[in-house]
Amino acid sequence: MASGARLWPAGDEANLEASTAEQQINAIGMGRFQYMLVAIFGLIVVADGMEMVVISLLYTALHRDWGVSKIEEGVLAAVIFLGFLVGNVVGGYLGDQWGRRNTLLLSGVVFLFAATASAFAPDLVTLCILRTFVGFAVGAKLPVATAILVEFTPKRARGVYGLLLAGIAFACGEMFVCLAGIAIHSVDTSKDWWRALLLACVIPDIFAFPLAWRFVPESPNWLIVRGRHVEVEDIMREVAVTNTGSTSCLLSGGRIRKVKEQPGKDEEWTPWLDELGQLFSPKLRQIT
Repeated sequence: MASGARLWPAGDEANLEASTAEQQINAIGMGRFQYMLVAIFGLIVVADGMEMVVISLLYTALHRDWGVSKIEEGVLAAVIFLGFLVGNVVGGYLGDQWGRRNTLLLSGVVFLFAATASAFAPDLVTLCILRTFVGFAVGAKLPVATAILVEFTPKRARGVYGLLLAGIAFACGEMFVCLAGIAIHSVDTSKDWWRALLLACVIPDIFAFPLAWRFVPESPNWLIVRGRHVEVEDIMREVAVTNTGSTSCLLSGGRIRKVKEQPGKDEEWTPWLDELGQLFSPKLRQIT
């Protein structure tokens, strides 16, 4: 969307009296639907946290098995963060163009394949390539998972549940991988014990992916921007029934206000350097 474009209510007076998706979520309140999303996304982020730090536990084993040098250790640690950076950029674009849910599921497929294949890597080069794809998948799915959860969370609870997902669940993953490493290495004393640890890191996502496929809906805001208001109304009714057992809590009979893109006076694309400079404006400097 061009810089300066805004979303404005569209249509007649009846449409202006309809409620926004945010107002509907606030009216429905917290309930089983949000807790289900927290559980699904929590498993996803726990797996992400495990995968981001697991390599640091394997240096001794890789040095013994493959003769990995200190420089190669650094490369192996760096590639997953390189993939994470690319995944953030590409995942954000795909989320805007293709949908948050589709991006989440696609990155989940890449994650499951690359993370599982890492456990069977025959050499360092193959392992580095696969870990790059793992980082890419993590970087792509973490922002969209957070965005979907926040959109379905009432305003008063967004900060808490956003922190629970992006902060606490990720940290739990980092802790669990250490415990898993201790447990696996105490049982499996063979030279390939580290492969079992890599497989263990995939387990949370194995459970989370089918649940996400079945229960995670598309982002309401993404649907609204694309004019798919009927789908948003259906989703809101589903959330209301899941949380309260009826649709009586919905505002305006469950209708969602339609919007349209309204170009502003600065419709042209702002140079990206100017946009970057806004991060250091007086209003945002302290936050930045």
